[in-house]
Amino acid sequence: MHQQKEKGMYNSKLLQIIKQLSDDDLKRFAQFLQSPYLNSNQNAIALFEIIYFAKPSYDSPSLNRHYVFAQLFPNAPQNGTNLSQLMTELLRLLRKFLALEHYYKNPQYEHIYLLNELLQRNQSDLLEPLLQQSLPSMPQDEDNLYHQYKLLQVAFSWSIRTRNRETNQYLTQWLDATDSYFMFVKTRQMAAVLNRQGVLNSSYQIRFDEAIAQYIEQDTFENNILLQLYYKMAMMLKNPDDIALYQRFRNDLKQVTNEIHIGELMQFYSLCLNQENKFIKNRVKDSYQDLYHLAVEMADKGFFNQYISNVLFSNIVRYATEVGEFEWAKKFMDKYKKKIAVHNDEEKELIYQYSLAIWYFKQQQYRKAKQAIGMKYPDALFYLDRKVLLIKILYWQDRERFIYDTKTAEEFANEIKAVQSYLRRDTRIGNFNKEAMHNFVKFVHKLFVYQQKVLLSKPKIPSKLQAELKTFCESITHIQPLQENVWLSQTTQELLSFATSSNSKRLNH
Repeated sequence: MHQQKEKGMYNSKLLQIIKQLSDDDLKRFAQFLQSPYLNSNQNAIALFEIIYFAKPSYDSPSLNRHYVFAQLFPNAPQNGTNLSQLMTELLRLLRKFLALEHYYKNPQYEHIYLLNELLQRNQSDLLEPLLQQSLPSMPQDEDNLYHQYKLLQVAFSWSIRTRNRETNQYLTQWLDATDSYFMFVKTRQMAAVLNRQGVLNSSYQIRFDEAIAQYIEQDTFENNILLQLYYKMAMMLKNPDDIALYQRFRNDLKQVTNEIHIGELMQFYSLCLNQENKFIKNRVKDSYQDLYHLAVEMADKGFFNQYISNVLFSNIVRYATEVGEFEWAKKFMDKYKKKIAVHNDEEKELIYQYSLAIWYFKQQQYRKAKQAIGMKYPDALFYLDRKVLLIKILYWQDRERFIYDTKTAEEFANEIKAVQSYLRRDTRIGNFNKEAMHNFVKFVHKLFVYQQKVLLSKPKIPSKLQAELKTFCESITHIQPLQENVWLSQTTQELLSFATSSNSKRLNH
């Protein structure tokens, strides 16, 4: 009741961020607030203390607006204005704290800002030795390359100011660092564009890609590990069915893993997941084992300790359940549920329940799977994923009882029509995914019709129906692209086996 009435307090942006902070984060934020240099508002400290003692759920009655207002402003009229302003101020301080936390995690920032400040204050005696000072060796990432570029920019500016008639040793180094940094950015963008074009129906103009390829292939930037890897990734995305090219990339990545920052490493692994998915869709591979092992590797490396996308969360659950790793999948869901990168807790629960539906479905618990699927959806592809799972559930739930049910048939037909209508309407879905989904709808509908005929004909299935089903089963293997091609092939083969032998058992669902 109090949550509904006091929506502004319990569902505020302030609480939304605080809920995501660890105990160490909260302790450091308390220290931040106590610093007179950073904060002089004592009421902000008092408000944070009230919120702090409501953890971990933050839904305690002690956070009722009227109660909090009375604690902070005992003699003021209850108009809410003072508390709203204080919450805004505490949110501002919290954002500043998070910015400083990121700053302190990257010593390059302090180095560059100090050099710039000394340059502006004309402190050459202090600046020159700092230009020669090298930072501790750190894994390569964008910040590292950017730091080299900015460091040499300051060095060039300083040398022009103080020694403008001498040969400038920093100019060539600055040019090289500039080329290295911006070539890296362009190559990473090229890989991202090639990857996204296969997902959504969006077009991007890739400029200078031929020039970039020419310079990279001449080994102009052979020491820039990230640039080399993103270029190889881009070439791999241009040749999505080339397993040998993909394996070479994976081997190269393993050799330099310790030299790359975890943020960049996660990008590479995520692109590898996408590539493995394409192998499945394009029938280059027919097993989810490699996808599962890749997901386990990512979890073991701590990639999801800060956040995980909603799509990747449910996909990893699927990879694990496809190979029968149900215990691992459930532990994964429970461990990373709070790390799902969505707008609010309601959406996190939505993604979790959808993933739970996948988990139930693969264990043939169809009623529980159907109950877990929510009606809401955050984006177009999630809507389609949910529909695909529901169609698969409807296919199997009558087979569970080995009967034909007109109610299920009607519900199945409605879901097929809903997907077809959605595909016609939505222009955001990439052509590859749209064609794959169209083919899935077409063939799963035919499969369902064949299943109905088999169930109505049991126990003796006509030989003509068996022959038709066999031809249909063979036709599926030649269709590309095809959403759920592994499931369709296995399920069609299972129905054929069921139709030709009364003792046959179901295969993988």
